[in-house]
Order: sequence, then structure tokens, then C-alpha cells
Amino acid sequence: MFYSYKFIVKRHNLSKKEIKEIIALYPEAGISKKDIVEIAEDEEKIILVNGSPSFFYSGKDIYPALRLVLDKGVENFPAVFVDKGAIPFVCKGADVMRPGIVEIGENVKKDAYVVVADHEHKKSLVIGIALFDAADMKELTSGKVVKSIHRVGDAVWEFGAGK
Repeated sequence: MFYSYKFIVKRHNLSKKEIKEIIALYPEAGISKKDIVEIAEDEEKIILVNGSPSFFYSGKDIYPALRLVLDKGVENFPAVFVDKGAIPFVCKGADVMRPGIVEIGENVKKDAYVVVADHEHKKSLVIGIALFDAADMKELTSGKVVKSIHRVGDAVWEFGAGK
């Protein structure tokens, strides 16, 4: 019988200072100083809050993970909502094009993270980087508006699948 194991190269607790920085960066995540916050490094660098993958690194930047957004609710994060025709493409890692978006949150900022969610069910599908502010995005009728960096089914998502 063959068993497959995923070994984590490093896993350690974050310092109080690092936890305070994450709380300041992402107050919408609802993390407190009492939570157990640690970092796990393998192919991906993931921040676990009470054992759940809650943030991930993309380069040197930290972003909320989809599992955190699902736990806290998409309404607590900057978001754009896509129609059902766009869902299969964004779930496979495609960047988000303007025609597929049916709703844009007012708090969407250029070069900041944004949650891409299903308009009908309000379920998060992708974490991306907004290429435009909300106002500018609303004015567009075509083109790429969100660069995808984390999606359902990728390594960050799968890390939490065995929970």
C-alpha cells in the first residue's frame, strides 16, 4: 500500500510583534493576541491561525487566504462579484476580465488584494490584486481588472484540506 505524506520543512510561532503587524494590516480578519499564530513553510509560506491556513505569502507580501474569507464572510473584505459564466475560468486560475464582473465593492483599491466571489451565492473563489480602483473599474467595459494570485484548489487551499 502506498501512502503520500506532505512534509512541512519549517513550522514555528510568530512573535508578538509579527502578530501585531498582521492585526494592523488586516483588522477585518478578526485575529486577537490570544490566537495561536504560526508560520508553515514548504513550497508555500502559509500563516496558520489556530491551525487554519489564514494568510499566505506572495513574494514578500502577506494576503488573506480563501479559507479565512470563507470563515469570516466575503462581506468583510474588499470584493468583486462575477457572473456564473466567469466562474469556471477564474476557478482555473484565469485573471478576471471586466465583462465578467457584475458588482464591485466601493473599498476596492488599485494594487491591493481583492476577493473575487460568485455573485449568486456570495462564495469566495479567488484572491487577486486589483489593477484599478473601484471607480475606475466601474468605468471600464473590457480588459483585465484583477490578477489572480490564489484560488480554490491551489497549494494554499489544499494545505487546509486535510484539517
